[in-house]
Amino acid sequence: MFTVDPPRAEPEGRLTLGDVCVQYLKKHVQREGRRKAGRKLMEWYVAAFRRFEVPAPNGATIRLERKAIDAITTADVEAIRDGWKRKRASRGGRVGADRALKRLRHLFNWAIEKGYAEHTPFNRHGVTVVHFAKDQGRARRLEPGEEAKLLEHAPAHLHALITAALETGMRRGELLALRWRDVKWAADLLLLPAEITKTAEARDVPMTRRLKAVLGLRKHAPDGSEHGPGAFVFGNEVGEQIADTRDAWLETCKGSGITGLHFHDLRREFASRLRETPGISDHHVRDWLGHADMATTSRYLATTRVGLQHARRAFEQHRDGFAHGLHTATPEAATDPSAAPPKPQLSN
Repeated sequence: MFTVDPPRAEPEGRLTLGDVCVQYLKKHVQREGRRKAGRKLMEWYVAAFRRFEVPAPNGATIRLERKAIDAITTADVEAIRDGWKRKRASRGGRVGADRALKRLRHLFNWAIEKGYAEHTPFNRHGVTVVHFAKDQGRARRLEPGEEAKLLEHAPAHLHALITAALETGMRRGELLALRWRDVKWAADLLLLPAEITKTAEARDVPMTRRLKAVLGLRKHAPDGSEHGPGAFVFGNEVGEQIADTRDAWLETCKGSGITGLHFHDLRREFASRLRETPGISDHHVRDWLGHADMATTSRYLATTRVGLQHARRAFEQHRDGFAHGLHTATPEAATDPSAAPPKPQLSN
């Protein structure tokens, strides 16, 4: 992009981005309770920011880590966006770059909070100056027959994992990190410790009858003995952790003729099925999934055509009952604001 000249060191006493990155990793990213996978991802992004080269005077470039934290400009941020390696063309190839810049924005906000920086290049006088493409949330759900196809073609360990995802809404990483000591048979609960959840907060997940039956078939090792409390529930035959299931998932989808389905979509499928259950509110879904707020939960919920038809029938019944109440109201009721029409009775 530019010819690289040896950068000049910042004047003594001025904190560079590299200095702040060290503190950010030590005091925030590597703090106790953050999941290993999330910590490694943030460490990777911080390393990428530090070595990124941005324009300097006289047509040269300088590593971002050598610039004073308060000397980094909006132009530097846009240079990172323009130079970020693009892996896909969707939305102009900005997906990966925007995700990276959102992490850099968090680093600056943290630096301001801790007194390492006075301002952020993402805002000017309280006005946002770096904009991101709007995230297009996924809405993929299982089509009729897809669950049966997945289970038919999945190998044994993935078969159990798919069933568990559809019965609990747990993330793949949470399922793969679950140990037998976290399974509470008598209480019908899975107790997820903070170190395996995305939010770094412990939560309880109810255990359905179907899931309990699946786990009952997995609690014994090949020699007939029960797995120890430290063994992994969805590990291999001897209870060792399975690091990844992506290849098995892709092969299963290919073998079953299913396209465009991610394993994480099973979490959405569970959430939507749960919400469509009579008597279940969005708050139940939020707490079961372990979301911090309702906004996150709402992005997971996607109804089906069948669900929409149920909604249509309920609406029509409510509308017709309301209209009937208006037509049969007495003249006195029609002139009396306090006399409301009878409420129609809705059936499930």
